[in-house]
Amino acid sequence: EERLVAWSGTICHHLDMGGGIAGANANATELFHEGIIFPTMKLDADKDLNGGPFEQILAANLRLPEAVLGDFRAQQSAALRGRSLLLGVFERYGAALVTRCMDAMLQHAEAVMRATISSIPDGTYTATDTVDGKFLGDPLLSVRLSVEIKGSEAIIDLTETDPQVS
Repeated sequence: EERLVAWSGTICHHLDMGGGIAGANANATELFHEGIIFPTMKLDADKDLNGGPFEQILAANLRLPEAVLGDFRAQQSAALRGRSLLLGVFERYGAALVTRCMDAMLQHAEAVMRATISSIPDGTYTATDTVDGKFLGDPLLSVRLSVEIKGSEAIIDLTETDPQVS
């Protein structure tokens, strides 16, 4: 039986992905200003990457393609290494045992979190902080947090936070 039980992935911030300026674009007012957007897709490493059409499109939108593609390849290698290690664990111990262990880890993490929350007296706790506005000199934006503790549960409320700026 084939079924998805795990995956390997990586997340990183690349130096440049096109867009108005390299790096973070503080003046961006919409997603398109941030650079090239890739929807979720399945790529064939042999056909699409390693000089293939996906890599060519990516390189054509970069200011420093050699540097960014090197980072991109390192990210790809990390995901493939994770995949290889996961497959090795599944081959060595079997899917049934590995998935039971994964479930046990999730249950343990939840139990530890709930025990920690339970150690906090029931009640509502609030905090307010500020973050920079959209542009230099803009008013600060307030982030208002309310956390209600009920036994082993924490209800987090950010509805009083200032609206998002874009």
